[in-house]
Amino acid sequence: MIDLSLSERTDFMPGRKVAILLAMLFLTSILLSRSLDRAQIAKPAEVRAPAEFFSGEDRQDEASGLQVLRITVSLPPEAFRKLQDTTNQYSNEHKSIYIELENVPEEQSYDYLKSAAELGDTPDIMMVNHEVLQEFASLGFLQPVDTLLTNEAKAARLDIMMDQVRWNGYLWGIPVEADPYVLAWHKPSLEQLKLQPSVLTKEWWLRADTLLRNGASDTIPLYIQSSDPYAFISLIWALGGSWQENEINKLTFEDSRFYGGVTAAVQQGLAGYSDNEVWEFINLGKIKLMVTRLSDLKRNGGADVGYRSLGRSNVTRSGSLGGWIYGSSFALSANTKLVEEARKWINAVGAESILAEYMDEGLLMPAVKSAWTFPRIASPNDKDGQALRQGRVFEHQPDMKRKLDFLLLHLKKLGSGTPMEEFIIGLNQEWSPSQPHF
Repeated sequence: MIDLSLSERTDFMPGRKVAILLAMLFLTSILLSRSLDRAQIAKPAEVRAPAEFFSGEDRQDEASGLQVLRITVSLPPEAFRKLQDTTNQYSNEHKSIYIELENVPEEQSYDYLKSAAELGDTPDIMMVNHEVLQEFASLGFLQPVDTLLTNEAKAARLDIMMDQVRWNGYLWGIPVEADPYVLAWHKPSLEQLKLQPSVLTKEWWLRADTLLRNGASDTIPLYIQSSDPYAFISLIWALGGSWQENEINKLTFEDSRFYGGVTAAVQQGLAGYSDNEVWEFINLGKIKLMVTRLSDLKRNGGADVGYRSLGRSNVTRSGSLGGWIYGSSFALSANTKLVEEARKWINAVGAESILAEYMDEGLLMPAVKSAWTFPRIASPNDKDGQALRQGRVFEHQPDMKRKLDFLLLHLKKLGSGTPMEEFIIGLNQEWSPSQPHF
């Protein structure tokens, strides 16, 4: 059950009646109780003309009589508090609209938003992961946002993120996050073993695997969060593996000597450690190497934790060196009539200068170019900027969520003792052959 207490849900207008709050909580419980079959993805619907999207009913706050702009995001608590502050400032300057802002945990966001959409009760603005953006658009849950962005605003966003939200001739989201996956390490431990990862060659990975797995039994050589499919994808990419596109779509490893280390990392990721425990482990040296998002590292990594972009140093083809990037966008409900109000709020809280503040404070990695270019970052060759310039994302696929769910299912099997060879065969049988290789 999602906690919609005042710490996670904010109404930016006084005088909210208790009955309304109780009714909203009751509706939320209904939405979250619906059972969804994630593996069943409907065929893409035809894209409707933009004029047909503006059919929603006006929502009014009973206490104030104002129209209600409902916004749902998925942010870490620190980032959500900053968004609350920014929205509060916006509300003080725009008293003609009642804003409801709620924060849904990322792992629950898909089910929550899809259930709401199926009941015709989506928020006006929703923060959507790029892996499900096309699915939601194809199912008719969203309306295009082309008119919400000026040409200048479009040019300010990272090109790789804009490409992810552009589909079927329309823009379906306004990119907010561009969060690269990185390799983090405990600096004293690797310095002691002379394993400083300046270049992530295959030879370095094999040497690290040998030295770290032969270390103390109470340490974790390599950790990945096994509930995050992109952490596994990022690791396999860095090790030279790929999903090959041919007659039989195959997950392949460049070297089977990595099987043991990858399996052990998946098992550790399924051990049930909390996020706080994981970061305590790497800060103290119990975890030696870890695949994580850059934003998580910025918030939680201590002085003894180093990092670098998780790319492939031994691949020469253009555009392949960078690591994988998590992205999310503000999307507009197909039912909302408050398009102009949504545009104003998004422009206020999603301005380049505001998003850059999130990066400075380690709260969120913004999808705007100015946050990732010199002189804002350390140098023109800064590792963070390189991660974005050479980053990788999946191409448009409306069933991407289903594929990633299959991957998570098989990762649990791998962590429970399924041999790597069997894991690869099982995953290849269910992963669509249309998927481009890494």
